[in-house]
Amino acid sequence: MSRPPIPTTTSPYWVEQARIRRIREATDMLAEQREEAERLAIVPIEPCRITTESRSPVVARPGSHHAAAAFKSGSEDEYIDVMQGRYGGEW
Repeated sequence: MSRPPIPTTTSPYWVEQARIRRIREATDMLAEQREEAERLAIVPIEPCRITTESRSPVVARPGSHHAAAAFKSGSEDEYIDVMQGRYGGEW
C-alpha cells in the first residue's frame, strides 16, 4: 500500500490518516518484536540423560520375585523408593 502524498494544508482527514498510519506502523513493529521474542524463546531441548551414578542397581519391576531379590540383596529401601516413584502407593 503506497502512502498518499503529503498535503500542503492539514485537514481533519489527513490528520486522521497520519494517526492511523502511526498506529499501524507501531502495531507492525510490536508484532515483529513479539515474533522475534517467540522465535528466540523456542529452543531445542536436549533429552534428559540419566547418569550412571543415579541409576539404581535394583531391578524395580512389579512382581514378587523382583521384590524378593531386592530384599535378599539388602536394597529393599531403594526398591521401595523406585516403585513408589514409578507407580505410587505402598510397596
